[in-house]
Amino acid sequence: RQYSMSRDLVCRKLALIRAGERLFARDGIEAVSLRQIALEAGNGNTNAVGYHFESRFGLVQAIFEQRVLEMEPRRREMLDAA
Repeated sequence: RQYSMSRDLVCRKLALIRAGERLFARDGIEAVSLRQIALEAGNGNTNAVGYHFESRFGLVQAIFEQRVLEMEPRRREMLDAA
């Protein structure tokens, strides 16, 4: 049986994704600590990135997946129009 993520958990993960994306874009992926990302996301738990994404690579992958998910409706519209 699968359980869906709570709305709060989804919001916290999305905040980490957005913060990571902003900081990585500004300073570079290797220059930003996971602690900085958690603090930027407003998360008091400085280990939140590791908890939710396991690693820096996991967060980068989540950022990519989120962007693909956000682009999908527009991509589908363009394919339908073609």
